[in-house]
Amino acid sequence: MARGAIADQSFWLKLQHHFSLEPESTFRYELLLKNYVAHMPNYALIRFWITTQKGKFASELVQIFTF
Repeated sequence: MARGAIADQSFWLKLQHHFSLEPESTFRYELLLKNYVAHMPNYALIRFWITTQKGKFASELVQIFTF
């Protein structure tokens, strides 16, 4: 992929265990991107989506980068 290129791709993962959150609560997570450095540019913007019984919701853009 060329430097500065936009990859409009979505990857969905259904969690094995469901959980509930109170409205406006914080959800902390860890994201492991295996072989990220070898397959991605050193800077990227990603967005997380969640599907609930009320619909699909998108996160703000998250900046990820390597040193």
